[in-house]
Amino acid sequence: MDQVRCLIVDANPLVRNCLQEVLSAHAHMQVQGTVSGLQLAKQRILQDPPDVLVLGTKGSADGMMRFLRGLMRNLPTPVVLLVEVNSTSTALAAEALALGAVDVIEKTVQHPEEQLRTRGRMIADRIFRAAFARVTQFRDSVSAEGATGQGPPERGGHFRYGLIALGASTGGVEALGRVIQAFRCDLPPVVITQHIPEGFSELFASRLDRRVKVDVQVAAHGARAMPGHVYIAPGHAHLEVVRRSGLFWLKLQDAAPVNRHRPSVDVLFASVAEAAGSGAIVGLLTGMGEDGARGLASCRARGAHTFAQDQDSCKVFGMPRVAIEMDAVEEVLSLDQIAQRIWKLTHG
Repeated sequence: MDQVRCLIVDANPLVRNCLQEVLSAHAHMQVQGTVSGLQLAKQRILQDPPDVLVLGTKGSADGMMRFLRGLMRNLPTPVVLLVEVNSTSTALAAEALALGAVDVIEKTVQHPEEQLRTRGRMIADRIFRAAFARVTQFRDSVSAEGATGQGPPERGGHFRYGLIALGASTGGVEALGRVIQAFRCDLPPVVITQHIPEGFSELFASRLDRRVKVDVQVAAHGARAMPGHVYIAPGHAHLEVVRRSGLFWLKLQDAAPVNRHRPSVDVLFASVAEAAGSGAIVGLLTGMGEDGARGLASCRARGAHTFAQDQDSCKVFGMPRVAIEMDAVEEVLSLDQIAQRIWKLTHG
């Protein structure tokens, strides 16, 4: 596409005007229009579908979810959420990401237009890149009762591989949700870095924990990584794995961002290469950029079994593509193959 066409939906006219200025200044973006509410947005989308939708989250949470479900079922469109930093909006955004929204941009409650204008170039670039995300038709999630279970986790069980590590960025909330829902209980510890704003990781973990067979939680510093558990990096810190006395332990650190990210997938994977080596299964899922590719290469060099999500099932085939080009990937899997492949490898 020569120009990315964007529709802006936000109740605040100052925010709408500011975003229009910011996006219009981008050489390859065109603001198709601005509207104040969801009903007007529906009309505009039906008349002239945009390439990307910027959606403020003010208003009814139920109404927002109905709107997004309808959009993703009938006319899948890349959506970037504009979220105030408060618990209600954060919870809503976490649900929206699970439905298939591409990205989240945070705004302050007081004078949001000033903050958006200050960060204008970065915001315009993120919205531009979001327009190229592969958005699939929404389908209802599998419930925990429908997941494939094998009884209680084998605490301290004997697995061919002792640790599983996954990394993801754009589209990862939705992709990881599908993978984890298909996990059986009898797995070694799973550690995950997903690029996600601070505060969203807790909601992501708790939402999954209610729906799946395995135990899902935000990683805590100094905790032992247990079989049958999934640990998600918090949105404000790098997650690492260290090995002591033959066991894996979790370490959090608030060092500088790596590849512009904290948490960084490269940081996690580098620690997995060191701590687990050939005893790890390491996979890189959908996401923009290249974070995780070098770390995955380090894991493969140490003998880990490495894989990447395939292009057809990725929302954004960025990070996996770079890893494949670096020869860091042992096999390429579709999203629906990942959980079963991990189980077979650990029990082979």
